[in-house]
Amino acid sequence: VLIHEVYEQQLRSQRSELKRLQSQINPHFLYNSFFVLSRLIRSGDPGKASRFSEYLGQYFQFITRDAPDEIRLEHEVQHARAYTEIQTVCYDKRVAVLFEELPPAFHDVMVPRLILQPLIENGYKYAFDDKLHDGRLVIRFEEADGGERDSPPRPVIVIEDNGERLTDKQLETMRRNLEHFNTFIDESTGMYNIHKRIQLKFGPGSGLQLSRSALGGLKVVLLLLQGEGTTRG
Repeated sequence: VLIHEVYEQQLRSQRSELKRLQSQINPHFLYNSFFVLSRLIRSGDPGKASRFSEYLGQYFQFITRDAPDEIRLEHEVQHARAYTEIQTVCYDKRVAVLFEELPPAFHDVMVPRLILQPLIENGYKYAFDDKLHDGRLVIRFEEADGGERDSPPRPVIVIEDNGERLTDKQLETMRRNLEHFNTFIDESTGMYNIHKRIQLKFGPGSGLQLSRSALGGLKVVLLLLQGEGTTRG
């Protein structure tokens, strides 16, 4: 009974935090986007301005609408891609992005809402904020090994950057905090929140893993290891 009560309390807490995250729109991102849109219009490139407006519309529709706590991974990735397209224009070729296509086998996997875009946002905020050129961001998809025959897909999402500000000490602190995230019950934002929501959905063994990227910056791995009871769309 106590285990069930703790689980229900965690679930209510995560749902409340998700609603808060959905309602929280970064004002800097908002007005910077409109400044960029104005610049595109004045530059006489209506095609690019139109595409940028569509990405903005998709982004804010996803963020502000009242939707289920869990969505198909395909839709989560579509939102993250729209956000990345917006930032690609805002950073004006300072960051080169490789965003791989989501494998069809992963499309219907149900995931907690808003687990991918905030991690990409962290990259722009901490890795590229002071980078004047040659920024690199990679988002790719793999499948975890070890699944039984005919078992559900086991998606792995990898986000890497070539930021130069992350020190080994900072990385070790971040990893240690993730490993002991249950003791940081008041930590309700950023990757710790995402880690908790993934583990609440998929169970032990899932969540985030942090390491040094071969590109030089941070490597974040999202493990969505489905077990019994995991639902699909």
